[in-house]
Amino acid sequence: MVQVTIYIFVIRKRKDFLLLGSIIFGLVILVVVRLGCVDLLSLRGIFAYKFLGALWKPAALCRLKNIG
Repeated sequence: MVQVTIYIFVIRKRKDFLLLGSIIFGLVILVVVRLGCVDLLSLRGIFAYKFLGALWKPAALCRLKNIG
């Protein structure tokens, strides 16, 4: 029972951390868009890099290079 509680606690902490990371990432994207440094196609590549996970990261990087 104690192990299960600790496991749930760790998951909850990790979710909070991921949520915080996503919020910060979103704010950075907003600032970049406001400054006009990045067009929407590049943003799509960045989102692919961020959210599709480890398997898709090389493909997303290739897309970013092709777009950029």
